[in-house]
Amino acid sequence: MSTPRDSPRPVEIEPPDSVVLAISNAPDAHTAQTLARVLVDERLAACVNVFAPCVSIYRWQGAIEEASEVPMLIKTSRRRWVALEARLRELHPYEVPN
Repeated sequence: MSTPRDSPRPVEIEPPDSVVLAISNAPDAHTAQTLARVLVDERLAACVNVFAPCVSIYRWQGAIEEASEVPMLIKTSRRRWVALEARLRELHPYEVPN
């Protein structure tokens, strides 16, 4: 027979901060790795995956463009997202970081 002592107690810890995944592209591997190191070093990102170059086709200033870019998957928390976005805009060489 079960007694109150045998019942599991609820865990009394706060839930973890939500995980946020941001995707951005850099013009080359060196830039992507530099951005990744700064974001991780400044603790704005827990991890940044730098992928192999890809071809991006996009519209810019009314024309369809094509460029080689290096995608980055940036892992951060909801609490750090605003600071990460501001820092990425500050460091990124593109006029509009994507």
